Formats: sequence, structure tokens, C-alpha cells
Amino acid sequence: MGISNFITNLFGSAKETASNLADKVENIAEDAVNAAAPMLEKAENFADEKFSEAKENFGQLADKAETAFEDAKVSVAPLVDKVENFAEESISKVKDSAEELMEDVKTKTSETIESITKK
Repeated sequence: MGISNFITNLFGSAKETASNLADKVENIAEDAVNAAAPMLEKAENFADEKFSEAKENFGQLADKAETAFEDAKVSVAPLVDKVENFAEESISKVKDSAEELMEDVKTKTSETIESITKK
């Protein structure tokens, strides 16, 4: 029984390590998305500020600038969506890989215990 406990503990720690790795990757991806949010907000604030300055200084061009600014917002939106989708897909892939690894660990543990108990 000592050997089967050793092997169970060994593979159990591999399962825990895979789970911890998946959690860490998920946290990193979430941190990346959260870190990007303030930068996007700063960029939008900067653009708003510059738009206001342009509107004051160039009254006749303000309408064109507003249109360009709105177009820029529309152009940036898909990029934000792509970053979020990439982060979500990465998290999903890591979770799937961790689950596959855990299944492999369970299978190998069962096979090893079965092999030891037959001897």
C-alpha cells in the first residue's frame, strides 16, 4: 500500500500543479485585460481633450473633427473586442489543456495502481 499511496500522492500533486497553473494563467489574462482598460480610457480622454481644443481653435473644422473622432472610436472598438476575445480564448485553451492533463494523470494513476495491485 505504501507504493500506491506514494503514486497517488505524486499524481495528485501533478493535478494540483496543473490546476494552479490554469488559475495563474487565468489571473494573468484578466490582469492584462484590466491593465489595458486604463490605457484605453486615457487614450479616449486625451482624444476628447484634443477634440475640445480643436473645437475651440478651429470652429469651422469642428464638425469634421467630430466625425473623424467618432470614426476613430468605431475603428478602435473592434480592436478592444479582439483583445477581449483573445484573452477569453487563451483562458479557455489553458483550462482545456489543464483538464486534459488532469484526465491523463487520473488514467496513468489508475493504470499504475492497478499494475501494482496485480503484482
